Amino acid sequence: MKKLFALVLAALMCVSLVACGGDGEKGQDKEQTQAPTEAAKAEPFDAGNVMVDVAAGWKAFAVADVFAEDNAMDPNKISVIKGGESDWDSLTKPNMNILYYPPETDLMTPSGEWYDDSVDLAPMELGGRTWNGFTATSLGMPLAVLWTGESGGDQFQINICLELEGGSVSLEDADIQAMIASIRLP
Repeated sequence: MKKLFALVLAALMCVSLVACGGDGEKGQDKEQTQAPTEAAKAEPFDAGNVMVDVAAGWKAFAVADVFAEDNAMDPNKISVIKGGESDWDSLTKPNMNILYYPPETDLMTPSGEWYDDSVDLAPMELGGRTWNGFTATSLGMPLAVLWTGESGGDQFQINICLELEGGSVSLEDADIQAMIASIRLP
């Protein structure tokens, strides 16, 4: 029962992080597309309070604020999907969800105990930050969860779906590391 609850919770979290922005212009304005000829060039994507340089072959999407009444985009969240054409591709393609927590909002430190097969990662230095994290499986799918920052300061969390039917990625991939290193405030 505990595993079933964890699986359902993980699925709901993935869906809520990449909730469709609807037909509003605001969500469409936030899409970024990479041309295949720009293989070495990353394009900045600004959600409002957090930015990332999106690697070629990936596409970023604004994430709907599930608590807003007006279908607004959440300025603290970005979904980046490898080979994505729409935010729904996060259900079938490797993806990265970036969450920013401003100083007045404390990040609840993620726990590998919420998942199966959790393995702690050695701290990683990327983009001038020390990232802590773990790998695990959720619903049988491999994932990585990383976080950085301290209470009372800017904090970030990244959830990466490492392998889905549409492909796989690794934390050692240059594009993954470059995107993590580029996460910043506007």
